[in-house]
Amino acid sequence: MKVGDLVTLSAYGKNLKKAGQDTWPPRDWGEKLVGILYKIEEYDYEPSTYYIKWFNEGPSGRDWWSKCFHRKDLKKVR
Repeated sequence: MKVGDLVTLSAYGKNLKKAGQDTWPPRDWGEKLVGILYKIEEYDYEPSTYYIKWFNEGPSGRDWWSKCFHRKDLKKVR
């Protein structure tokens, strides 16, 4: 995956739990959730973080304190 790719949430990303909610995202985003990958930060000691700009309303981030995702949370749009 590289900067400029169109992405959406993977099955793993759709099943994350966030901020005490049973499921996250709190509603079914469906197929319309598409964003563009605009920044990747790579680390030696933890998973790389991916920053997404969603075209429509989308999730803010993986955790309540961050606005980023891990690779396994995302998949490329075909």
